[in-house]
Amino acid sequence: MSEHIRSASPDGLPATPSTRRLEGARLQLPVAHLLMVLSGAAGLAWQMVWTAEFGAAMGHEIVAVLAVIGGLVILGLILRITFSLLPLLVLIGLGVFVYFLVQNASGRGR
Repeated sequence: MSEHIRSASPDGLPATPSTRRLEGARLQLPVAHLLMVLSGAAGLAWQMVWTAEFGAAMGHEIVAVLAVIGGLVILGLILRITFSLLPLLVLIGLGVFVYFLVQNASGRGR
């Protein structure tokens, strides 16, 4: 009897490398779902903790939530500006690096 016929998949098809990969993916899917649920639960727990802590420090929970959301908005704007200027900043950084490299090579550096 052939190896393919003896090791058939649960669907009754011969076990080929592609069906073996599919079976492995089917086994990994519940693990991925479990990890996503645990990640969401951990995120919710941390949200409850920081809301309570900031609420105690700032006097009211809504003020704490608005402060965190406002901080995220400001950080997002800063990152957007930074990433739009990133090519220019990299070019300036390379220019400064080459300048100091030439200064040290020529003996004029400190």
